[in-house]
Amino acid sequence: MEDVTFNKLLETHHRFPEITDVVYDIHQMERLIIDSVNMTTLSVDSVLDGKMFDYISTFLKDGFILMEKLIDERNIKIRTIIETTPENVALVNSIRKYEIRHLNDLRGNFGITDNRTYMICMFHKDEQRPSQALFSNLKSLVEKQKLLFDNLWEISIPLKDRNSEIEYLQKAIFHKSFRHIKDTKVDIATFIEQSKRELLILSSVNILKYFREDNSFWLQLLNLSKKGVVIKILMDGYNSQVIRQVYRINSSMKDDGVMIKYSNKLGKIDELLMICDNKQILEIKRLALNRIDLSISHNKTRVLVQDILFQKYWNELLILAEHTQV
Repeated sequence: MEDVTFNKLLETHHRFPEITDVVYDIHQMERLIIDSVNMTTLSVDSVLDGKMFDYISTFLKDGFILMEKLIDERNIKIRTIIETTPENVALVNSIRKYEIRHLNDLRGNFGITDNRTYMICMFHKDEQRPSQALFSNLKSLVEKQKLLFDNLWEISIPLKDRNSEIEYLQKAIFHKSFRHIKDTKVDIATFIEQSKRELLILSSVNILKYFREDNSFWLQLLNLSKKGVVIKILMDGYNSQVIRQVYRINSSMKDDGVMIKYSNKLGKIDELLMICDNKQILEIKRLALNRIDLSISHNKTRVLVQDILFQKYWNELLILAEHTQV
């Protein structure tokens, strides 16, 4: 973000100019975050995955204290969704006066201030501070992301209930264990074949690359797309052979049968997720001792959370692509 634009935003409490812009300077990022806290008069809605929560707790922890003070002074409403885990539950519970809810498997972050500004931070895999951020005060984008937040808020659970879950409950999910990713092909093919409307795939490029020469996998996607199934693939990096396979599918159809996007700004992804018709989710993770874990869940909340987060990533990459082209 240019200094002139940045300074004008500060002068006008983020009202002008009306922009969607990428911020690369960490000082500008943190100033925008703190300034958002100071200028708040109505509300702040935020989603904090583990990476963002650790960053704020480590480098911007005074913001929590300031916001608690402003809640009393200005009667501000603060709603925050955090993935509360056994590792961070004590710290989450130390935050006072916020309305806090929990969702499993949060990936990514964003914040909406006074229903008029939107900001996300993006991290390189091993960095504690964000490498860049996306800021927008465009009404159309803010309203779209506010709707996403409201959907997440509705399906999240209150912090007190999450505290009880951590203390008393352990959720069971169907699991299988394999020696190699290639051994999962039969289960994946069976799962994919159940898709009737939509198949969403979010994957580490290091996992999806094992399927780059598996013609049966891509043929199955081709057959699904011919039946009208919407297929979207998101990867955390570029692989020419995967892209080539998608191109081959699309070149044989009138319209793009498979939509694919990739970015190293998705954060660290060490798994493959497939969401079928917003009804069930397949997950593949690498375990210790070179084992592969495959799980399938029909839990409605878990599936809906991942579906919403996938759409969030997709929307943000579309915005970044448009910004790059300008």
